[in-house]
Amino acid sequence: MSSVLNLFLYNYQEKKRFLEERLSSGLVNHYSFSQVKVPQKAVAFLEANQEYINEYKYIHSVSETYFRGRIADDWKSIRSLVPSHTKSILDIGSGIGGINLFLFHALDKPLITFVDKAKREQNGIIYDVIAAGEELLSLNKVPSEKIIGLDASSEQLMSDLKKHTYDFVLSTRALAFTFPYSLYKNVLKESVNSRGVLVTDIVKTENQKVLEKDKLLTDRFSSDGMPSSQKVLAEIEDDFSAKAKIVFETKRFIRIAIQKA
Repeated sequence: MSSVLNLFLYNYQEKKRFLEERLSSGLVNHYSFSQVKVPQKAVAFLEANQEYINEYKYIHSVSETYFRGRIADDWKSIRSLVPSHTKSILDIGSGIGGINLFLFHALDKPLITFVDKAKREQNGIIYDVIAAGEELLSLNKVPSEKIIGLDASSEQLMSDLKKHTYDFVLSTRALAFTFPYSLYKNVLKESVNSRGVLVTDIVKTENQKVLEKDKLLTDRFSSDGMPSSQKVLAEIEDDFSAKAKIVFETKRFIRIAIQKA
């Protein structure tokens, strides 16, 4: 009986220790996933994405899969990397910007600037992703004056971005992943504040097997003429005058965090 009790106590302590370690650092999510209200524009965009349809399609709604899957995973990986003093956030390649909802409520009401194509086609239908993102944030208690949605296709994009400075820049599966880092290089050099942090994913263009099997990447570029992930990493480190930290690595990309000197 005592051995069973000891085993129970040991397992309990181990689980408690694991949870404490997992939650010991970084931002606290003050806005639970169950509270999220998802507008129809955002739902329609998510439902047109085959990746979300295929995942848990018989168990959860598409929007629930998006928030409890992709956004929850991203939150876990970045929450300890966001500067606590953050007053301004830039999300490049944001989609509907679900992660920004949790960043806003975890921080002291920062200005949220998010960038994506205002018009994105999926399954033959064109969606206004910027409008969907703005509505999602507004519906979930983010004031309109704290939201700036910018069209990635706009000729004024770079000059609009340079109107502000940023303490935290996030770009998951976008910058240096589906489009080159060089597109936003000057903005990041000029507009990220000292001690500001960039978190981004760098695609492994040198991995031919990944490019051959991944339609998402091969539709956008091939490895011909594209720098390797190590070269892109070195360029980012040079621009930020700092050493990057590898948050995690997959067969497709490395996720890095770097704090500007």
